[in-house]
Amino acid sequence: MKTDLKNHKFIVLCEDHYNPLTLVRSLAMDGLDPVVVLAGEKPYLITASRYARNLIRVKTIEEGLEYIWNNYSAESKKPFLYSCSDDVATLLDANYSRLKDHFYFFNGGADAQIVEYLDKETILKAAEECGISVPLSVRVPLGHCPDNISYPVITKSIKSIVGGWKNDVFICNDKAELTEAFKKIQSDPVLIEEFIKKENELCVDGISFNGGEYVYMPFKVNYLRFTDKAYGNFMVVNIFDDDELKAKITKLFRKTKFSGIFSIEFLITKTGSLKFLEINFRHSTWALSSKKGGANLPVIWAESMLSGKPETEGITLSSEPFTAMSELADFNEHVRHGNLSLWQWLKDFHNCPCTFIYDKSDRKPFFATICFSFKQLFKKYIG
Repeated sequence: MKTDLKNHKFIVLCEDHYNPLTLVRSLAMDGLDPVVVLAGEKPYLITASRYARNLIRVKTIEEGLEYIWNNYSAESKKPFLYSCSDDVATLLDANYSRLKDHFYFFNGGADAQIVEYLDKETILKAAEECGISVPLSVRVPLGHCPDNISYPVITKSIKSIVGGWKNDVFICNDKAELTEAFKKIQSDPVLIEEFIKKENELCVDGISFNGGEYVYMPFKVNYLRFTDKAYGNFMVVNIFDDDELKAKITKLFRKTKFSGIFSIEFLITKTGSLKFLEINFRHSTWALSSKKGGANLPVIWAESMLSGKPETEGITLSSEPFTAMSELADFNEHVRHGNLSLWQWLKDFHNCPCTFIYDKSDRKPFFATICFSFKQLFKKYIG
């Protein structure tokens, strides 16, 4: 890490989640001391971390942004401002003109440039124009069953910041099931997509510089356990060496004009072909696996913003595959539902070099999460 970075403030605007927890750790473990502006009531996770030493509590992310503006917009060295959720990314995107001369942050080079591509129909069209295969899909008003689709289909919120997000995902085998799903879906309109039985998924975390002029993607992730409706939480991490796909992804980021940390996801079909799923225009939890493999994306992004060029030379990446785990989500999905033995899960957890909540140098968030989960179960069954 360049010593120049220590002359700058590092600010994380977030709500309580293990995504910003991994970001705070990634910065702090490389000698930086992030300011965490934490929105929401009754947080339990980030507040337990030894690395959240500079913690500011606010009620909303909007209040948090005003606090950041009032306290850090006049710094002699521009601070780095990170987003870990679509809500925060959208807020910063809407304030691009106001923030651009005072902070380094993820952006599309204009006000509300990124929010346009949070629309799933828009980003699917952009990906297809860049030579990336996409699933067949149609945008419909809530409650409308189109006649020209083939079942099964999967429903999705048109934007992650609208509707029920993951709760709007339903696999429907016929019109009757789709009609029933509409009663529970909150998003309006809805994206109806062909349902493809997947062999796996591919996720790539990386950094886009200067509106896609250069894109750095060191690792790829495939899943060792997953469901039909969602990606997995136990994964294997390998060096990403598909130059043809890298070129198409780079073209897509030039189209979106995005600069910052991202993750991009694909479905792998039974025949081995790829179908584009989505882009997260922000830091994601899985980025911690890149740090474990030798590429600390939040720090590389900051160094690159200062130098004006991608600071990726001299990075030594792990050439051996390794596993990573979102441990409590994996436990809930597979052990609690009886799909995996507790013994097998414990073996996987013990042998996993990269876990997203548990960290031997910062154990309290892990135990705080377990305590919180028990309290939720107690409230559910006891009342």
